[in-house]
Amino acid sequence: MFNKNKNISGFVVQEEFVPQRLQGYSPETEYIPTDYKILSREYKAKFYSAMEDRLKSLTMKMDKHNSGNELHGYIKTQIKHLREDFNQDAAMIEYQAERIINVKQTRCEELEMEKNRIKAEKEENAREMEPLKGYRAQYDMRLFGKTFSVGLVVTIIAMIVDMIANYSYLQGIVTMDSLGFFVVILTMAVMSDCSMAGLGVLLSKADETYMNKSIRNILFVSLIAIFLLSVAAGPMIRFGSMDMQYGTYDSLGNFVPKESGYTLAEFGTTLVTSFLTVATGLLSFFTSYDKNREKAIRYKELKEKNDDIDVRIENIITAQEYIKRSIPIVVSYNAKEKDTAKNELLAMEDGLLARATMLWAEHVGSPETIEKASETIDEITDESIANSDINENYTLKVSEFVG
Repeated sequence: MFNKNKNISGFVVQEEFVPQRLQGYSPETEYIPTDYKILSREYKAKFYSAMEDRLKSLTMKMDKHNSGNELHGYIKTQIKHLREDFNQDAAMIEYQAERIINVKQTRCEELEMEKNRIKAEKEENAREMEPLKGYRAQYDMRLFGKTFSVGLVVTIIAMIVDMIANYSYLQGIVTMDSLGFFVVILTMAVMSDCSMAGLGVLLSKADETYMNKSIRNILFVSLIAIFLLSVAAGPMIRFGSMDMQYGTYDSLGNFVPKESGYTLAEFGTTLVTSFLTVATGLLSFFTSYDKNREKAIRYKELKEKNDDIDVRIENIITAQEYIKRSIPIVVSYNAKEKDTAKNELLAMEDGLLARATMLWAEHVGSPETIEKASETIDEITDESIANSDINENYTLKVSEFVG
């Protein structure tokens, strides 16, 4: 909100202001008004040095016949310049303090609007969660703190089993290179297992409206056709390669395919493995078909969102409380700085009056002048400052900001 210079207690507000958007829910960067010039060591040292040089030149022209009070009028005239600086600083600092309080109040109101917005979001989520409360995923598993679909795990295992089972049958039939052979094995596993897993997922989401009904029907038919094709291909490959699977080697080491005379065990083994793809595909389908899973996942997502909103609301409330407590601190800081600067100004005036008197006494150097100077300094110290012309009209009003 402000241009700022960092000091040990916060950022000091300058006279030029630039807008700056605050990030997150932090209360805001802490600002304090700029200091009174009268509290600057350099400012006072420069004024004292100039005044003392002038007073010394004037006291050189005085003698014991003077009273020592002749320079007081000159000093008070010069002090008026400091008072004008003080009043100017007071007006600017009060203005800065009011701006700081306005920034805090505005920030508090922004946080309140943000809190109301996310509260409305939470209520909307709660309404959506209400009809989803009773749904639970049938085929989910937790591993290492993560939730996984059983259908996905079963499909992967089924594909591996199919690839291993098909390997021995296809290696005697497929004559292409190793990459092509792997593609054929993978294709068969995908056709039987992934097609049925995809079919299960689509049927689980049959009530969803995100997909065109015609496209969904086409996908249903296509996936079933792909699976049936793999079902038909399995027996064809198994029974068609029985001569290669159950052949023997002659005495010369040549492979001799078995053309007939298959045993019941060989037929049984071939029959079982022929429908392995059917079993793994159906298993993938049944573990992937879960109509409640999407509703259960949605319920969990909404619950996590509301938990996050609760944390954000707590952070906003904390920030608002901090802002409300910090407003009186700005007021107190400003009042104390003003009192300190006022006392410093009065002390400077008394100090210069006393210094001028002592310079005269030191110049004359007689015991009588020293005694007279001491009496004059006592009078200066005891003089009331109630009639000071320091401007007291700048009073920061914060009742409208602090409830």
